[in-house]
Amino acid sequence: MGRRGPAPTPTALKLASGNPGRRPINTREVVPPAGMPEAPDFLNELGKKYWDRLVPEMTACGLARKIDAIALARYCDMLAQWVQIRRFLEQHGPTHAVRGEPGMNEKGEAVPGRVLGFRAYPQVSVCLRLQQQLITMEREFGLTPAARTRIHTAEEAGIKDAQSQQDVDALRRKFMFPGAQAQGA
Repeated sequence: MGRRGPAPTPTALKLASGNPGRRPINTREVVPPAGMPEAPDFLNELGKKYWDRLVPEMTACGLARKIDAIALARYCDMLAQWVQIRRFLEQHGPTHAVRGEPGMNEKGEAVPGRVLGFRAYPQVSVCLRLQQQLITMEREFGLTPAARTRIHTAEEAGIKDAQSQQDVDALRRKFMFPGAQAQGA
């Protein structure tokens, strides 16, 4: 059985959102080396397209690191599958006719069987499942509109005290831009 309760918010997201819960920040959290993750070879062309559009922006915000490559690749791959399925459903619609046995007319030509009913394409359920998985991953990475509404600058979060501001800035450098810590601190 897994752990109970919601997954902990990564420190980088907590700092970017101004620590809305006012809970203590984990200053001993493992901070993987910063840097742009490289796209794995298994990504198809469409997955690579989404990777090239998404990962540089996430890295610039300090929300993606080299170690996140596989999780980000999985997200881009699932997004590419979802887009392909959506295109299929746009072209064919969500349902197809279920027909009876084909028959022959008086001239000996084959005629399709009568329509017995309609059934959803299997792609519909796969699309819905992928959509739920994508939403979950988007929440993990802070990519949903709701997640973005929780991200504020230190001034917007109401941090007025100069010492508090310095503490928050030091933690941001540590967790979001570790290379800047050695240069600027």
